[in-house]
Amino acid sequence: MTIRDALANLHMFADCPDDALDALAGLARAGTLEPGEILFEEGDPATAAFVITSGSIRISRAVLVATDRTLAVLPAGTFFGEAGVIDDFPRSANATAVGACEVLALPRGPMRDWLAAHPETGVRVLERLGRQMMARLRATNELLTETVRWGLEVSGASLLSLDRLIAERATLRVGLASGRAVAGRLVRVDRDEGDAKLWLVDVHGQVHLIPYHAVEDMIAGVDLEALHAAASSDPKEA
Repeated sequence: MTIRDALANLHMFADCPDDALDALAGLARAGTLEPGEILFEEGDPATAAFVITSGSIRISRAVLVATDRTLAVLPAGTFFGEAGVIDDFPRSANATAVGACEVLALPRGPMRDWLAAHPETGVRVLERLGRQMMARLRATNELLTETVRWGLEVSGASLLSLDRLIAERATLRVGLASGRAVAGRLVRVDRDEGDAKLWLVDVHGQVHLIPYHAVEDMIAGVDLEALHAAASSDPKEA
């Protein structure tokens, strides 16, 4: 597939006149990424928008105790990083190749010149850019709200850090992404690069090691004995 064909297949540039599409293809820069290679990181200057022509890109962001949370995995045929065209703010997330990946870069300066040189097409493209950015912002906000909900709405401990919960020997009920729940006393938090692990001791003295990325919600100050009694009739409770 040529660079021009890759751009023509995108909704973002649908209905572009041939001359505008040719000019856009002329400013695009093709590149390849190895599996796990970082395209950009949160805080990097946003200097271009990108098109995935093969492979996929993982978009993630560090949230709470250095946990790296996946926001989306973008497939081939996706136009992303559009904020790099609109404004000069740094990147708000990380972009990493899931496997071998090929991308097109559309540098901000030339892209802005292209929009100005093709005003009618530019208006349509900017409208689509705006709609795409708002849709992604809403989706990201919903995911981040879910991710940090336990940290903001912990019953009886909404402003407590994990370290203070440990010091107070807090009892927790932790809901997991799998649908299960684990209840116990928080005794330790290991902060590893890119993640954290919670250590809970249940009413039997059994230790549960919980990866933070698997946590969906958390409630502090729970009655462990009552939860244990309820767990005997609910296989999802551990």
